[in-house]
Amino acid sequence: MSALVVGCATSPSDAEVEKLAAAANQSSKTDICNIHHVRMQKELVHVEYAHLPLEYYSSAYSHARLQSFPHAREYALSLNPADEGKKVRVFVCPQCKQALREWLAKHPNDEWGKLMGPKKV
Repeated sequence: MSALVVGCATSPSDAEVEKLAAAANQSSKTDICNIHHVRMQKELVHVEYAHLPLEYYSSAYSHARLQSFPHAREYALSLNPADEGKKVRVFVCPQCKQALREWLAKHPNDEWGKLMGPKKV
């Protein structure tokens, strides 16, 4: 029974996902992180073309991102291949970046974390 409780705690409901996504989208237009309530920094980042499969949205990484580090990504995603390589300014939260590093350290074998996490240079 405790595994079920843990599973529910890590998988938000559809309504919670919508609420978290809307809050993240709204705060990406301001400079205050919707999770950590701290001022974010505007960074110039590369645009990457991506078409994420449906299974991404039900992954542990996707859920953790919405709940703990929605503004950690130091790149932007676009559905338009012509945008690949362009640069845009986005708000990045230093506490989201820290939360992402901590999550990745606890989940080193998560495939979505490896793919979507910080890019190795």
